[in-house]
Amino acid sequence: MRVSMEWLRDFVSLDLSPTAVADKLTMAGLEVEDVEAWGGLFERIVVGEIGEITPHPSDGRLSLCRVDVGAETLTIVCGAHNIAVGDRVPVARVGASLPTGTIITAERIAGVVSQGMLCSGAELGIMDTTAGIWVLPSGLRRGESLADALHLRDVTLEVNVTPNRPDCLSIVGVAREIAALTGSPLTLPDVSVPQRGEPIGALTSVVVEAPDLCPRYAARLISGLGVGPSPLWMQRRLLACGSRPRNNVVDVTNYVLLELGHPLHAFDYDTLREHRIVVRVARPGEICVTLDGVPRPLDPSMLVIADAERPVGLAGVMGGQNTEIQDASRSVLLESAYFQPQSIRRTSKTLGLRTEASYRFERGADFEGLLGALDRTAALMARVAGGMVAKDRIDVAARRWEGVRIPVRVARVNQVLGTALTSEVIAQYCARLQLPVRTQTATHVTVDIPSFRRDVTREIDLIEEVARLHGYQAIPTSLPRIRMAPTPRSPQQRSAGQVRDWLVGCGYTEVINYSFMHAEDLDRLQLPADDPLRHIVPLRNPLSKESGVLRTTLIPGLLRTLSLNLSRDLRDLRLCELSKVFRSGNGTLPEEPWLLGLAMTGNGGGQHWAHPARPLDFYDVVGTLELVANRLHLEGLTCVAASVPYCHPGKAALVNLGDDPLGMVGELHPAVLAAFDLSQPVILAEVDVDRLLAHGVEAGRYRHVPRFPSVTRDLSIIVDAGVEAGRILTCIRTMHPALLRDVRLFDVYAGTPVPAGKKSLTFALVYRAEDRTLTDEEVNRIHARVVEQLSRAFGAQLRGQGG
Repeated sequence: MRVSMEWLRDFVSLDLSPTAVADKLTMAGLEVEDVEAWGGLFERIVVGEIGEITPHPSDGRLSLCRVDVGAETLTIVCGAHNIAVGDRVPVARVGASLPTGTIITAERIAGVVSQGMLCSGAELGIMDTTAGIWVLPSGLRRGESLADALHLRDVTLEVNVTPNRPDCLSIVGVAREIAALTGSPLTLPDVSVPQRGEPIGALTSVVVEAPDLCPRYAARLISGLGVGPSPLWMQRRLLACGSRPRNNVVDVTNYVLLELGHPLHAFDYDTLREHRIVVRVARPGEICVTLDGVPRPLDPSMLVIADAERPVGLAGVMGGQNTEIQDASRSVLLESAYFQPQSIRRTSKTLGLRTEASYRFERGADFEGLLGALDRTAALMARVAGGMVAKDRIDVAARRWEGVRIPVRVARVNQVLGTALTSEVIAQYCARLQLPVRTQTATHVTVDIPSFRRDVTREIDLIEEVARLHGYQAIPTSLPRIRMAPTPRSPQQRSAGQVRDWLVGCGYTEVINYSFMHAEDLDRLQLPADDPLRHIVPLRNPLSKESGVLRTTLIPGLLRTLSLNLSRDLRDLRLCELSKVFRSGNGTLPEEPWLLGLAMTGNGGGQHWAHPARPLDFYDVVGTLELVANRLHLEGLTCVAASVPYCHPGKAALVNLGDDPLGMVGELHPAVLAAFDLSQPVILAEVDVDRLLAHGVEAGRYRHVPRFPSVTRDLSIIVDAGVEAGRILTCIRTMHPALLRDVRLFDVYAGTPVPAGKKSLTFALVYRAEDRTLTDEEVNRIHARVVEQLSRAFGAQLRGQGG
């Protein structure tokens, strides 16, 4: 928002330079982005007097003007015909720069050199009209700079007003801040209205059909006015604040909008059907042609100002062309209202139409101040346009302003700010901000909040106001006394960190993928419709279609990372990721389990002269999981053959810890490989880390070196081909745990001489006692019981006995 320093001085005494004012406002929270000297463009534009007008010798449409500019007389070619000898006019001398960017040069026009240019108000950026040269008042001195002659010199501040301070979107609002910061008295504009003629109730009426969207609507009627140019002082102030003058009626509404911050609108009273106003929502199919000439389709969510038959304006946004003020207008119905901010914001956004009015209404107008703005506008309009204000005003209010009363604790103020302020100082600061103090004691100050400060609703808001007036730079700087200590990590967090370290030690590379995924990735994994992994959590406003849902599994992210690396010709890969997934549950919030994902492809160990490269396989991933379980001192990890939708048939298993299912391991299905653009086999695993760690993680315990020797016996048995070796291992481990120290499967064979449908499994069993050396007889008895148990449980036969 641009603020005129000259205009500010109408309301507050200013002994400070513009730069000092800008610094004070910025330190108080109203950032001043720029301080600009306005009027400099008119430096080489001077006042001239036309001494002679003769026809152009070569072009009858042009004339030659001899113009006295004080020190010399210039010959200027002109095409306008609204000037006469003796008129004072603005003359752009050679070298002048117009607001349009045009640089004036001595130019030959139809054979005659023109030594400058006579300017219209539009060419100077002062008026909209281009109807001829701007004829200035006759009393201006020849040769004087136009900026000095018309008092166009000013300094403007470009103030960045935050959304919570709509009260500062006005000259008076900024003046109120300056008065509070400097302690100077604030003078408010005169809002007294000379009223004559009939009461307004006999001439017009207002009906509000949507009081929830328009809680208050006020109006005045001004008749007998004459539309024409505004006074120069008004045009000058509008220009300094970035508003283009139009005519004395419209300019007054814009002037008061800038001065008091409240938007108003003037309707041509004679064009209103039945001379009345209806505030309602738009009807289906209605169209309103706004002042910019654009037909705008309306919908029932939009609030409109209508007459008895049709919309005549978009409430709080822009008026309609059908009731626009024209040169022939003689009576004006003046509107001042309060509209619901959300309604104006919605209408403005839907139509793509932002105006000075909507900018202010969206942030919240002054509910009580609208009457003062109405009276101020009516009085100015009668003054500059010669109109007569009808008696009384219309004020339709569905509710009244309910002021907020906030008690402020002195101790709380000082606690928050680190100051030692008294209640007297706090009350003084509030009074300077025009926040009336209701009561004051040594410990409390009670403040009534006026309608123009909608942002102040709590005690902490008033504490902030006290801080602004006291000055942030006046608050002593101190460091809080805080004992700094690292937050201890939970056992689960420590274990998760160890798992990452172990995996990196095993040659894995940790990856961190986005928590989003494409919903179609679940289709690429060939998951059935009822699979739990399809319990997705969609995003309301995703960054893209490819990241439209939260991931329910780590696998798609790992596969895409593999695909990216394979496309860069990196073939031997081991990737791991330990992170959260998100699955919709029965509650309002999704479940967020921690999962460990492993994916590998290519060869292990690389090429070497001593041995060939070995392709990574299913057992490499299983071995990794077993290592993690062993390092966590968890026993009973097994893999049970199962069917997994996205894994190769017969090459997948479920991972269990005891009877608790943790996840899966397997080789990726060829169709899924193709879906993710993978060119070589991939083995992967995904386990639930939360469930894994829920079994309890014990710290490693020291064990002394065994004093007594161990005895190793090999056991080779024949079982049905469908019997899983893992089940046999579990069965053996549960027998005689005090003496059986280790069991390892080291050979699997099928073929001659093993019968068809059978397979041979060979295990190494290690026996040892802690207190003695085991004898062959003891080991034989235990070994025999193992064989007997396997025979009962699996129909196992010792190899050599059954084939």
